[in-house]
Amino acid sequence: ITATFRITRRLNYQALSAIVRARIPATSVAKLTKEARAGYLQLPGLDKRVGLLARSIVSDASTTAEKARRLESYLQSHYQYSLEASALEEAQPLSNFLFENRKGHCEYFATAMAILLRMEGVPSRVVNGFRTGEYNAVGEDFIFRGRDAHSWVEAYDPETGWSAYDPTPIQKSAAEQSTLLVTFSNYLDAFELFWGEWILGYDDILQFSLFHDLQDRSALWMEASRRRLFAMEHGLLRLTETAWHGVRTSPGGSLWIWILAMLAVVSWVLWFGVGRLTRRARFRAAIAAGNRTVAVELYQEMLIVLRRRGKLKPPSWTPSEFAESIKHPLVYREVNQLTQLYHLLRFGSGPVSLEQIESLRHKLAGLKSTCRGIPSIT
Repeated sequence: ITATFRITRRLNYQALSAIVRARIPATSVAKLTKEARAGYLQLPGLDKRVGLLARSIVSDASTTAEKARRLESYLQSHYQYSLEASALEEAQPLSNFLFENRKGHCEYFATAMAILLRMEGVPSRVVNGFRTGEYNAVGEDFIFRGRDAHSWVEAYDPETGWSAYDPTPIQKSAAEQSTLLVTFSNYLDAFELFWGEWILGYDDILQFSLFHDLQDRSALWMEASRRRLFAMEHGLLRLTETAWHGVRTSPGGSLWIWILAMLAVVSWVLWFGVGRLTRRARFRAAIAAGNRTVAVELYQEMLIVLRRRGKLKPPSWTPSEFAESIKHPLVYREVNQLTQLYHLLRFGSGPVSLEQIESLRHKLAGLKSTCRGIPSIT
């Protein structure tokens, strides 16, 4: 994919592939040039035993594929895989691997097979890469670790082209980890992937992509919310109009209107009256129990009213110090009177009366009324 314009956001694309297994005609295989063939058959100075070993392994093989399979199988079965450092300082490291040490890592096996193939006139090359990584379902990515690095061999057949072979013995896998440990490792890897992509590599393109997606999602959410609210409002309006029309057009509609109005008034009076009676009952219970914390409750309500107008009481100030700090004359008068009543109810020596509490509530209502017309208090 080639971009012919300046990329300002992340591009998403999908690709489909189909593996077609068919016999490839020999005429469609790209032929090696004389120079390329000579390069893939080039050999260094070698121990004579290497040539004899290659001949003994593929002595009766008739095709290139047969030679490659025999060499692959021989190396897998007669040598051991090991990550220990071999004698690379030897003048003939390949001879040391094949005839002395007889163990090594994948590069030893791949190099040995490539050389043995070239000794038999088969063009070959060593390929370095990685095995198939481990799929992480959490981060939806493939994990390629250092241990996945690998070397293998490709041999050239005039009829089929290049074919891959892996002479390295199959390694015994380590003990399987527990499901919990694997899950934790997957989450950790997904977090590292996110950190590297969205934190360390948070460039202009990622920023634009992220905020563009957020903007699109926010716009869709706002539009959907607006439509839902409009539908609810329209439904309630239709329901109200239908009910009101039914009342007006029904026999005795005027009577029903008066009944509904009276019910609304009675409901409001009952709600207000029950609230007052409940509050008075709670105050009477506090007075009977000698509980003076009712004054604290009303004083905290006063502080909430003042805080909404920008006047916050520092914790280290006493109520009197806080009252003296108010500069607005009307608010100062109300707060000063409320503070005096609070001190009387909270710390007075005499018994608390319901009239005193009602007086404090009345002053609090006056303060609320005064503050309604004041946007800010200093």
